[in-house]
Amino acid sequence: MIRELFQHNSGRVIAASRLALAILFGIWVWFDPEQPVRDAPLGRTLFGGYLLLSAALLIVSWKSWWHEFRLFFPAFLLDCLAFLTALYFTQSHDADLVSPFTTFFAFIVLTAAFRWQWPIALLASLVLSGAFLGLGFVLNSLGLDIDLVKFVRRASFLAMLAVLLAWFARERRQVLVARFELASPGLGESPPRQALAYAMEFLGGSGAALTWAGTEEPITRMHVADAAGHRIVNLAPGCCEPPDEGSATVFDMRKRRALSLEANDRLEAQKFAWDLNLVSCLHVEEGLFVPLQGHTGRGQLLVHGIIGMGSDHVMLASRVAREIARAFDEEEHDNAAREIGLAQIRSSIARDLHDSVAQTLAGTMFRLESIRGSFHPDDHARQELSSICASLRDEQLHVRSVIERLRNQESWPSQRNLTEEAAELCVRLAKHWGIEVRAVCADAAYYAPAWLTHEIQQMVREAVANAVRHGSARYVELRVSSSARHLILIVSDNGRGFPNSSLPTLPKSLSERIDNLNGTLAVSSRRGETRVEISIPRKAGI
Repeated sequence: MIRELFQHNSGRVIAASRLALAILFGIWVWFDPEQPVRDAPLGRTLFGGYLLLSAALLIVSWKSWWHEFRLFFPAFLLDCLAFLTALYFTQSHDADLVSPFTTFFAFIVLTAAFRWQWPIALLASLVLSGAFLGLGFVLNSLGLDIDLVKFVRRASFLAMLAVLLAWFARERRQVLVARFELASPGLGESPPRQALAYAMEFLGGSGAALTWAGTEEPITRMHVADAAGHRIVNLAPGCCEPPDEGSATVFDMRKRRALSLEANDRLEAQKFAWDLNLVSCLHVEEGLFVPLQGHTGRGQLLVHGIIGMGSDHVMLASRVAREIARAFDEEEHDNAAREIGLAQIRSSIARDLHDSVAQTLAGTMFRLESIRGSFHPDDHARQELSSICASLRDEQLHVRSVIERLRNQESWPSQRNLTEEAAELCVRLAKHWGIEVRAVCADAAYYAPAWLTHEIQQMVREAVANAVRHGSARYVELRVSSSARHLILIVSDNGRGFPNSSLPTLPKSLSERIDNLNGTLAVSSRRGETRVEISIPRKAGI
């Protein structure tokens, strides 16, 4: 719980540390009878005011990332003033406090180094060290009881500490995020869905949206992830193009406020004066926006519902965006390499199909046509041969269409209508086996990747073949339906079923295809009916 409150929120950490240092300092000054060494009533009053301001700044950091950022510089000046003022009230020749000031000085240096560029932070820290030394000379010139040699010695050590802290803070300034690796293509979730999960995990959001398209393509789809799950929203071309000039930005639409990451990783507070269509589409009032820019495409990422959102999330979001764009670029390059390899394989398969299967089917059909001519037109055998020739002709046309798609490199279009494919397949299977095969689909369209449609067609082919060969079925029905998580295929027939209610060993190829899709297979049988139910998870690509 505590980790979530302070994770990626240095503003809260700085404010809480300031209040903790003030409380500790007050406790030790209160219990030390020699403190304050001069002007005790005024010193206690000023310290009480600093303590109240520290508490107020902590509340501000908790309530508003905008005011926390805008008040950073005044708070820094307040810390420096409190540091120097406390020296006046607590330092003398015989009684002084050393440890609190060293810790307080380190806190001020680290605070400056984190928020500003390190040269500015180093300069501010050296100026504070010089002010520490100058205060010693002023107090000495006023005749106050201090040890000037101690002041000079401490000032030199504080200056050295400022250099070391600023340098190490500069070296650790780079924000590190875990490398984003897309799951291997196949049965995993889509790249945009994986990217949304990655962004929400590292930025701590409860919802996110992402767009991405090639450099020459319009953005027409938006992927959204929230408590309701993942969905895809179709967009009109050009309505959600990323801004020409943009960077990671924390925004508040209601109050028109924004923190943006400018050149050299510098944060800038500004009025939110531009329109982001991605934000408008989701009606998000507060969140984090970052453009995505890669070598192969561009897009946008929006994350909202971030607990404790602050200025740190701007830098973190820019790193997350780089990882996502890099992963998408690598995926595109891998796809291009695979396409080149597949084109060569497709060309080779097309030649082999043409020279073997297509020629064999043509020769077989020619011989059957010759045999058919020797029978009387009313002969039953002639009619059977005509039916077989018609089936072979359909299969030959199918093979030729496959060859044509292979040669045109279109064998795997992105999406196929599974409902239409199932109906066409049932017509072909009915002609091939000489039985009635009927397709019943709950919805007008189920869209799935072509590779998955091919796998489903092969499973249905095998199920129908088993029903005819082993069950002597004359009627087969294919039912296609879906649930929230699965696509369900039910193949039932009117065959004789399995003897003695025993189930045979499941066909090896059918079982392997279902296992590869992480699906399940259930078979039930009784006299006059056999039922094969296949369940495929939607993450397989549906």
